[in-house]
Amino acid sequence: MARAVGLDVGAHHVRVVEADGGPRGLKVVRLGEREVVVPEGGSREDAVREAVDALFRDTRAARDEVLLTWPAESCVLREVQVPFREPDQIRKVFRFEFESHLHGRDIDDYVVDFVPTGDTRDGGARLFCAGAEKAPLRERLGSLERIKVDPVGVDLDATCLLAGLSVAGVLAGNPNLVVVDAGSRSTRILVVVDGRLRSARAFRSGVDTMDLAIEADTGGAPGTGADRVLPGPRPDDLVALPGAGAPPGDLPAAETSAAALEVAVAEDRRGDYLGRLSRELTRTLAQSAGAVTFPLLLLTGRGARIPGVREELGSRLGLEVRALDLFSKVASPVPPEMMEEANATYAVALGAAARALGASPAPLDLRRDDLAYARRFDQVKGGLAVALGLLLLGTGFLLWRAKKEKEVAQVEFDTMVARVRDTADSVEKTFRTDLKLSEEEFAKKYRISGDRLRTVPDYARRVGQMHDYLRNEMGLSTEVPPIRSSLEVLRQVHAALTSVREQLAYCLANTGNFTQRGLDLSLVLSAPEHVDIVKNALEGIREKEGDRKVFAEVVPGTVKQDRNGKYPVTFECLYPRDGGK
Repeated sequence: MARAVGLDVGAHHVRVVEADGGPRGLKVVRLGEREVVVPEGGSREDAVREAVDALFRDTRAARDEVLLTWPAESCVLREVQVPFREPDQIRKVFRFEFESHLHGRDIDDYVVDFVPTGDTRDGGARLFCAGAEKAPLRERLGSLERIKVDPVGVDLDATCLLAGLSVAGVLAGNPNLVVVDAGSRSTRILVVVDGRLRSARAFRSGVDTMDLAIEADTGGAPGTGADRVLPGPRPDDLVALPGAGAPPGDLPAAETSAAALEVAVAEDRRGDYLGRLSRELTRTLAQSAGAVTFPLLLLTGRGARIPGVREELGSRLGLEVRALDLFSKVASPVPPEMMEEANATYAVALGAAARALGASPAPLDLRRDDLAYARRFDQVKGGLAVALGLLLLGTGFLLWRAKKEKEVAQVEFDTMVARVRDTADSVEKTFRTDLKLSEEEFAKKYRISGDRLRTVPDYARRVGQMHDYLRNEMGLSTEVPPIRSSLEVLRQVHAALTSVREQLAYCLANTGNFTQRGLDLSLVLSAPEHVDIVKNALEGIREKEGDRKVFAEVVPGTVKQDRNGKYPVTFECLYPRDGGK
């Protein structure tokens, strides 16, 4: 089963989700988050690297097959059109189309990718394009490489969120919807039409904007603004659930007035944020959705946990607003009481893991050009080295075994050739002597090739030539000893079978083949025990004169019942070689 890790680097936290992907869908194995603490005068990139390293150690997540999310608000997002639809043709020209949207910046300083979002009426395609500056992306990748985290791909946090919707089955049940990810420092808007990405926007305004405005208006300490917006303290991890908080009601009159003023300021700043969010949503839908109606808006991120935000957004936009629910639809170790917080904080990381497993309707990859992932071989080179080593070891063993078998076969072949030549020399010497031929005359008349590999065929051919000469030229009989009268033997066999006929329920003689060695007699019997009766009768045949046996030995063949229920058997009746005594 494939396994991948989604790494989401946010404004205040880094989060990982490790998931397995298989035929039955996606399953979350582990997840966790770690706060990014930037010391005074320190580097944020160093703080991110330390937080990621600590998070991977704490969760024991795998550091290979990691997909990194990149903030959409730091990218240039544009919708362009091209006059054709073939992906290869689009990739050749979309950089030139996108360059006009960079406003004086060099396209070579950006890594760009696209996702087709629909077709135009003139046979072209609409594209959602994203461009990220190479310098900060290269710095992030180099920083992560120092802790042995080399992402196989980099995708936008917005499109990773779309992958999470796909793997949870949300797109299948709601093909037309709007998704808002209200984060700490930025807000992302996704417009989905017919289950496909139509448009995506991101702007730098989030819950922190309200926090800072409330702190400035009330003169509070940094971080107190969040207490007026969220229903409790800012969560550090899944263990710390925010509680329901409200201004105390039993304070003195002056303190109660101050507290009421702070609540009013918080409500006013929250209204400003929601008003801007509503305006951005209205403008985005007017520009990209056209006449499409959206019955549902899904809300996630830290802003989704602001009390009353769904109701107020719904009344402003005339849409049903729900909190995004992913983890209740995906197998995960998150307990039920933590689902709301997990959906608000881990939706992007979950989508990144799903995107790494190939479950994304709109995949982008910002690891291109000189930032392309080129170290996949390093992850498998250890296994490949072991496999190649075993392969070489096995090949060496097979070669050694083949060499030994060749040496043994060579010895056996040499022995056979020597025996053939010794036998042939004795026969040929007698043949030459009888015909009064010299060795030169014999070698000239009965030539051989001299090739050791053809020793047996050469001598077999020479024996055949000598045999033909004896038979054709000398007129000598080659049948030694001469075949005895088969008629007499057949008569005796018939008499023997007749003598035991009363003991056989059924006996049919099929064929009788006579050779110099004897007689092959094929019978069909009705029972396997009748074989011994016939054998004894045949072995008891005597010649007319003397006490010599006609057959020295009678050997019955295999006895097996045929489809008619009978038992055909062949008896090999061998003539005696020593006179039959």
